[in-house]
Amino acid sequence: MTSTFQDAGTGRRRIVKFALAQRWPVIGFTGEWAEQGALLSYGIDDLVVNLRTARALGITIPQSILLQASQVIE
Repeated sequence: MTSTFQDAGTGRRRIVKFALAQRWPVIGFTGEWAEQGALLSYGIDDLVVNLRTARALGITIPQSILLQASQVIE
């Protein structure tokens, strides 16, 4: 039996993969979302921006947002 943490990771990957195939931007609530391909994550601990995903979706992230991010994935 898998743990809840592993199930959450699998579900997150499936959601992000499906959304990217549809060209939908996804915003998650933990950094793991952006690390796995979501456009960004915004939660109590962090703002993480995934510029690879932004470019793939044709979205420009304002410099003011990038400066506030705790992590920018290029």
